[in-house]
Amino acid sequence: MDLITGSSYLMDFGEMNSQEDAAIAEGKLLSAFGEPKYVSDNYEDSFIYIIRAISDNEKSVILTVYGTGVVHIGASQNKE
Repeated sequence: MDLITGSSYLMDFGEMNSQEDAAIAEGKLLSAFGEPKYVSDNYEDSFIYIIRAISDNEKSVILTVYGTGVVHIGASQNKE
């Protein structure tokens, strides 16, 4: 969970007009990345994925994908 610290809002996860849209996005994340790092029954704080994206030249960024009623993506540059 230390990887979340310093993450800044980057973008929304597509257009979401309803709870069903958020549930579909969460299902897609579950299918692609497995179980999230954090899960809650609270719709306003429902899950967090931590994803490290690494480029061909070994630079990386930490993405945090989180559910807060809708799905958002945060990012922070990896300092390693």
